[in-house]
Amino acid sequence: MTAATEVMNMRILAFITAICALITIPIGMKAQQGKALLINVRSGLFLGAGNNGGTRASLLPYSEYQTLHQNGSTYSLETQVGNGGNNFYFDGDYMDGQPTNLTITNKGNGYSTIASGSNYFGYSSTAGSYQGSYILGKNLNASNNGALWEIVFQSDFYNHLSEATMDYPVDATFLILNPNFGRNNRNTNAWTIEANNHNLCGGSNDNKCAESWCSAFTLSQTLNKVMSYVPNGIYCLTAQAALTDYTNKYDGAEYPVIFANEESSPFRNMEGSDIGSNMSKLSTAFADGKYQIEPIFFDVTDGKITIGARGTRIDTWCTWDNFRLTYYGKSTYTGIHDHQRPSQPDGRIFNLRGQQVHSPTKGIYIINGKKVAY
Repeated sequence: MTAATEVMNMRILAFITAICALITIPIGMKAQQGKALLINVRSGLFLGAGNNGGTRASLLPYSEYQTLHQNGSTYSLETQVGNGGNNFYFDGDYMDGQPTNLTITNKGNGYSTIASGSNYFGYSSTAGSYQGSYILGKNLNASNNGALWEIVFQSDFYNHLSEATMDYPVDATFLILNPNFGRNNRNTNAWTIEANNHNLCGGSNDNKCAESWCSAFTLSQTLNKVMSYVPNGIYCLTAQAALTDYTNKYDGAEYPVIFANEESSPFRNMEGSDIGSNMSKLSTAFADGKYQIEPIFFDVTDGKITIGARGTRIDTWCTWDNFRLTYYGKSTYTGIHDHQRPSQPDGRIFNLRGQQVHSPTKGIYIINGKKVAY
């Protein structure tokens, strides 16, 4: 081989390499389908149902899985909301319509585009009615960096969660079915409730919520529907919960709480004109971010999580909404010796319920205003 021929071959190879870098590979070539998290790369938000009517295709600040179905060279996207019949697909605008054919193209580096014809979906700056959400952008072009997605399939859910650390937690709300008690949600029956008086979907269409009134109640869901077990480690559950305290006194009954396994956090008292109003007003207050409970941190050691709400008072109206779950990874602490413990000004240690603990065992505690795992 002459030097000239070798140079020519190198140039041809470089040209072919450059061309291949420009070729997009349909994700269908990998034959991947099923449950998946669709994460918009630019915003870090998740594709799901929300905002207008509670079913508008939106970018949400919490994770919600969808289901991709492969139809030859295209895909359809099945959602967790439905509007009767076969209307439970992403139709290009809402999440409870007839399916639109989607082309999913691998762009390299683990990113893909999602398009219907020449119309690419992704991030735009149109804010939604729910805090931190955006209306799904459409009519984008392939070169728009807002049109890139990371698609995490169910087979990788565990690995996705395993990336969590105390400094960089991972949203795990997708493990909860119907965390918002939303309009047209197909997973309402994932919640079990025992109560004489209750409604698991009421209020404003844009942000439904749940309630129980003049009744003891227990609401619960065990998180084993999406994965057969969940990774052990430290989790945090948040929610919004409010009650009208008609008697304004503790009568020996259990004060209503949101709970996660053995830990709990009390409902907030309604304020101002919200007291004794109606679900529409409360659901709007929830959408505005009111009545956040104190976060519940808990340590999972057996791969099981049960969450919910409960109370035994029968003289009050209770409402709740928007359960959110965050995973902080496995505890990096194997034990803390006395001389390693941060000192409190008064030497006290508290559990996550705010109760003083004199002999802490395995778990998470508050020391010097910080969470510490034993």
